[in-house]
Amino acid sequence: MKTLWLALALGAANLAVSAGPGPASTRREVATIPLASLVEMSDVIGVGMVVGEFDGVATFEMLHAWKGADGFDSRTTFRATPTWTCDTSTAVMGEVSVMFLKAKGADDEGAHEYAIAHSGRGRMPLSPDAGKARVVFQDIAMPVIMGSMRCAEESKTPWQFTADLVALRAQVVLAMHRAAETDAR
Repeated sequence: MKTLWLALALGAANLAVSAGPGPASTRREVATIPLASLVEMSDVIGVGMVVGEFDGVATFEMLHAWKGADGFDSRTTFRATPTWTCDTSTAVMGEVSVMFLKAKGADDEGAHEYAIAHSGRGRMPLSPDAGKARVVFQDIAMPVIMGSMRCAEESKTPWQFTADLVALRAQVVLAMHRAAETDAR
């Protein structure tokens, strides 16, 4: 519990310093960030499906756009390979997920190139749980009201959690409204 609060206090820092024996050493790792920070750093957010993948670039078909999908059709591409050790960016053909994408510039024709936000943590696959759609996530501090829970004990990924899809959408919309109010001031 102390670790979670410490990670929240550090915010979106991606560089953590660990004190080991001898002089302090620097270690790169992905810090846990609040959902609102993930929403703010993302240019496009929505539910969709991976419909293609070639040479580390995936095609994502947007089914329900939540943020920033203006200006492109229902399909976009994103980098689906890690760029450093702790990056979890990937694409699974046919997977339906909530994607938080960050624009990484534009190609020669002016189309945006995207990457999964927060070193791949912006990919939240949908997982049916007792008939309810839930998303699987890690390294994102969800608001307590969402009632997120640790993945099943038999899971090979005990550091992952799940949250209700409808509650996630409500919190994303709330974070966007709060950011807009702050910008308006």
